[in-house]
Amino acid sequence: VDSLKIPYIAPSFGGVESVVNQPAIMSYWDLPRSEREKYRIYDNTVRFCFGVEDYEDLKDDILQALEVI
Repeated sequence: VDSLKIPYIAPSFGGVESVVNQPAIMSYWDLPRSEREKYRIYDNTVRFCFGVEDYEDLKDDILQALEVI
């Protein structure tokens, strides 16, 4: 997530820009792990919301970020 350059790291703004977040630590941080897992929200869950940016740019950004892992 930290290696992505295009999307904002944030909960959804309801806008047109791409955003990425980790629900377990951003939206559901106050629930115990056992409760989050009931809803299939795991510590390694990543939510990516595609915006209006160029598809090829987003694809290239995701691929370069995966190379860092």
